[in-house]
Amino acid sequence: MESMGTGLLLQKQGDGVIASIKGDEYMKIGIRKPSIRKRVSARISPKRQIVHRLGLKMPRGWGWVRNPKKYVYNKVYQRTSFDIFEILKKLISTK
Repeated sequence: MESMGTGLLLQKQGDGVIASIKGDEYMKIGIRKPSIRKRVSARISPKRQIVHRLGLKMPRGWGWVRNPKKYVYNKVYQRTSFDIFEILKKLISTK
């Protein structure tokens, strides 16, 4: 375990690095492991269907209004990890 001086603790686990923000919350840094099951279930979840059909969606960029803690977590996660499919997409579509 390695301390970064900013309250961020880095811990090597398996094939990636895990960052501890407040001691008990962990976030993966590096490549994201794709999951087909999670990808499909996110698209067909009953909660998502209800929200979309009733028109209760928030405008893009307004996630901080609905759940600020989740918004900050996702913002940091997206900047500290990367998707293998995005890399493949960039390699294939070299224009």
